[in-house]
Amino acid sequence: DAIDTWLVQSSDALGFFPGTQSVRKRLLQLATAEYEKLALRDSRDPELELERGRALVKVGDLTQMLGDYEAARTHYDAALELFKAKVGDEDLSMRFRSEHGNVHTRIGLTYAGQEKTEEAEREFDRAIAELTTVQGETDDPLPRRFLAVAYVNAGELSSRQENVDEAIQRFQEGLRQYGLLGNDSDAKRELNVARTRELLGRLYSRVGKYEQGLNHFNDAVKGLSPLVEAEPDHPDYLDALASAHVSKASNFRVRGLETQQFDALESSIGHYRTLRQAMPNVPQYKENLAITLTDLGLAMHEAGLSRAAKPVLTESESLLSELVAWYPQVPRFRGDLAACHDALGQVLLDSSDDSADASGVLARSLAAYQELSQDGRPDYFE
Repeated sequence: DAIDTWLVQSSDALGFFPGTQSVRKRLLQLATAEYEKLALRDSRDPELELERGRALVKVGDLTQMLGDYEAARTHYDAALELFKAKVGDEDLSMRFRSEHGNVHTRIGLTYAGQEKTEEAEREFDRAIAELTTVQGETDDPLPRRFLAVAYVNAGELSSRQENVDEAIQRFQEGLRQYGLLGNDSDAKRELNVARTRELLGRLYSRVGKYEQGLNHFNDAVKGLSPLVEAEPDHPDYLDALASAHVSKASNFRVRGLETQQFDALESSIGHYRTLRQAMPNVPQYKENLAITLTDLGLAMHEAGLSRAAKPVLTESESLLSELVAWYPQVPRFRGDLAACHDALGQVLLDSSDDSADASGVLARSLAAYQELSQDGRPDYFE
């Protein structure tokens, strides 16, 4: 627990800050070294061996976070061997087998990170097969929780491969497994369910099934709202709730439902403002707020509300300018600011008698895009 608290969580926090990769890498290396010490403590006690196996999995997780997928699989393979052990106690045997199945999901994630789709698919299938067998033999929620996670990760893989029907089926099965946990519910599970619903809603929206997509977005919001009410400053809950509202806004935009789109974006902006107030120095949250403000400003402009859009886009410009000044080495922030300037320039053309203001803003946008494209970023050519 101390390793997680002081090393892993500190590294996670640094992940929000560009330019701190070397410090974050060192913290992860220190945490890995500590978990490796735990993993070396061989024992004849099955309970201790179970914890040793979990330590091996943690080493694999940390190594994967460092981007060394091959080394991560070495640790996961060692954990697989340990979890194969025959244990006389029925409850312990169930936990060993559950952990064994869950390791296959972890291995699948390493292959997915390397874009080795066939290998990732194979590992997710193994996880699902093993965990389905184990959960059918026990009332303990552990294998079912792992099974739900396996289905959701398999669904994300299918989604990335544009296998929409398969992805939908896997997300739905993941949600079904979460639902079968019944009273064994906690905030982490509710957060995972909400995020899965948002992923499913995006898929339905992608294939034109907008009402089904919207239903899942609404279910995500419904599940997250009590979590935010209970912990109003919790960053994961606020971020997930804001994201669900952004997805709703996208759904409404495609359907030409302007009022609903504005409402969804304003709800998202409200949550991002709360998140930024709670953690004012985290760049990611400032960026998310600015991008959503840009989206709202553009939506207002498209609806003929250019004068109302101007202060919205001006606020976004201010936030993004700060990020670019603080983190000039991050191309994404410069791209965000260029998009904001593009939108603001269009608004000024429509709402200002001074076309020079608009021309100046649009020129800054064009110059930024040209610079980004010259830096070898093909996504900015268009």
